[in-house]
Amino acid sequence: ELIPVHIEARLNASTGGMLQRRRHAHRRVAAADLALFTRQLATLVQAAMPLETCLQAVSEQSEKLHVKSLGMALRSRIQEGYT
Repeated sequence: ELIPVHIEARLNASTGGMLQRRRHAHRRVAAADLALFTRQLATLVQAAMPLETCLQAVSEQSEKLHVKSLGMALRSRIQEGYT
């Protein structure tokens, strides 16, 4: 039977970026960021643009990684047929 007595986190060049992206993916979106995202999305939808295009545009324009991730995840789910 093996019992761990010491655990140490190690980062290397190949996994460092992936771990950083995962941390951002699980962050909550701030109310102000969500409000801005929603306003921008509503403006584009009212201009009769397709929803997928609107989500992509708003996501790409966001400076916040977690907001970009949220928008692209929503777009992906819609493309997959979720409602």
